[in-house]
Amino acid sequence: MAVDTPARIVVIGAGPIGLEASLYARFLGYDVDILERGGVAGHVRKWGHVRMFTPFRANSSPLGLAALTAQDADYAAPPADAMLTGDEWVERYLEPLARTDLLEDNLHLGVEALSVARSGFEKADRSSADDRAESTLRVVCRNSEGREREYLADVVIDTSGTQSSPNWAGQGGPAVGEHGLRSHIEYGLPDVLGRDRQRYANRRVLLVGSDFTAAVTLLALAKLSGEAPETRVHWLSMSGSVGQQTAEQASIVEQARAAAESSERVDHLADTFLLDVARDASTGVFAVRFDGEKSGAGEFDEVIANAGYRPDHELYRELQVFQDCYADCAAAPVRMKRLLGDEDGGPIPPSEILVQAEPHFYVLGAKSRGRDSSFVFSEGLEQIRSLFALIGDRANLDLYAGARGLLP
Repeated sequence: MAVDTPARIVVIGAGPIGLEASLYARFLGYDVDILERGGVAGHVRKWGHVRMFTPFRANSSPLGLAALTAQDADYAAPPADAMLTGDEWVERYLEPLARTDLLEDNLHLGVEALSVARSGFEKADRSSADDRAESTLRVVCRNSEGREREYLADVVIDTSGTQSSPNWAGQGGPAVGEHGLRSHIEYGLPDVLGRDRQRYANRRVLLVGSDFTAAVTLLALAKLSGEAPETRVHWLSMSGSVGQQTAEQASIVEQARAAAESSERVDHLADTFLLDVARDASTGVFAVRFDGEKSGAGEFDEVIANAGYRPDHELYRELQVFQDCYADCAAAPVRMKRLLGDEDGGPIPPSEILVQAEPHFYVLGAKSRGRDSSFVFSEGLEQIRSLFALIGDRANLDLYAGARGLLP
């Protein structure tokens, strides 16, 4: 079902993929509204102190660079092989991209998308996809002053990411006591060697997590323990919960394991999980119990849970969207058929993976992979290319190929 220009597209989230998708749409002549509850690339800013594990060439698009050089002849992009921190990526590429003429007037900051629904249809309506496609999509939003309004759209693209919804620290769900301590546990990537140094230096720290985010934090804590020798770190990890990883992510995990083994101030409790946690309100000390390969108890000054993230489905609760029960993400009908064993075959074309049961609603970026943390920026660009080839019903449409010829 092609959507011709000029049609209105609402993009939810002004992160890297949201900006790139909006730029692609604007180049094609679509009207775009970008709704962002915080600031540009707010999720990236949460880990802005961390150096990226892929070079700038893998974290930029030819279309983005062409837009920036067309806007400002003096724009100097980072070297293609530069390994930027998250903050440098935002400051040198993403924020300048958001300020280009193609995007700046379409960007609505401080506007939170609350729900996406179909005008004239309820979720339970058994109308055909063609009938539903004829109706507009309604995006109800709330601004920073608490006022609500709606945006109407022919297409809605959800690129809101997952970092606002961290996984629980317990195995298979929250540890006992974790619900009430959510605000006291650090679920992000703290700047252990910089802004947050005093919080962790010479303290007893419990780190929970198995994937590369926990590994990044462990490497920083191990280094801190060498500089502040009273620092003690207990690292709880479960080998079976790592999930899919890129080669670069797997390398970081191996570096963390090696650092833990070589440090006398780091105790790596492998195949061990958090059982329960309590906190003394007067002292701030956490009392925890753990079980698995090693069982025991301990007291800690700080708890960091880097157990990954999961998508928030509330935004599209009123739409007809299948859920992948394994990855915990919105799933294309063709993927659901395979999960249920009703269809076999080879690789699913990217365009079919993006198609939802609800017409003209799409999930791109990290949120499209659910709890799988191996999503990378280049995958998002391929999603964007495939999506607009689908929306425009032009299988060979590829603005990225054409934009390479516009670069100096």
